[in-house]
Formats: sequence, C-alpha cells, structure tokens
Amino acid sequence: MSIGAFLDVLKPDRCLVPLGVKHPDHIQTGQTGRRALAARKGIEAIIHADLPYRFVYETDYDAVRDHQVPAEGFRLTDDFERDMPSTNQPKLDAAMRYDSQQWRFDRQAWEKSMKLGAEVFWHLRAADA
Repeated sequence: MSIGAFLDVLKPDRCLVPLGVKHPDHIQTGQTGRRALAARKGIEAIIHADLPYRFVYETDYDAVRDHQVPAEGFRLTDDFERDMPSTNQPKLDAAMRYDSQQWRFDRQAWEKSMKLGAEVFWHLRAADA
C-alpha cells in the first residue's frame, strides 16, 4: 500500500515524516511523504530531522532542508510547538530494543541523538503558502 493510500484509509489529523537524510529508506519516505501530504489538505504535516544522521551528515542535512525541500515546492517553518518531555528514558528504552536503532558507526552521534531535546521538527508548507 502506498503512503498516499494509507493516509486515505487512516484519515489522520497529523502525520510525521522524516526530512530524509543519507539513509535510503529515510530519503524515499521523506520525499514520498511530502508529496502525499501535499496532495491531502487538512493533515498537519510535520517533518523531523533524522537522528542520528542530523549529527553525522551536517552537509546532507542542511542540503535537504535548505535546497531539496524548496526544490520540491515546499518550505519548512519553525512554528511547530511541543511540550518538552522531562526525561529521555522512554526514548533510550525504545532505542535499546531495536538493534537497527543502536548507532554503531558513530557512537558520539548516537549518544547526541539520545539526549533530551535532540529532536527538531518543522511544519511542511507549500512554497507559495
């Protein structure tokens, strides 16, 4: 099932998709998610900076955010507000359950991504909005 078809079935009020940095799955999901959300009005589109890639590939991260997303006809706005959790323990517990989430190539980036407040979010908007 495509992301668009899945959104049509679920009819969510909001959807979170990765910015799409470095990892092929994240890139594909980010691009496809942005297109699917743009075609469906009424869904709050939230983009998140890929962790731990945000801390490893700054050039790729900046290029996607500042060049790729606008080239696709979108922009990211910093008007996303959220409550800050008081602990990162649930995040650490969840990450430790999945081998693929335990960053082995750059331990420092993985540790930074596990810190409280490491996540960055934007609203996705049409470039002309």
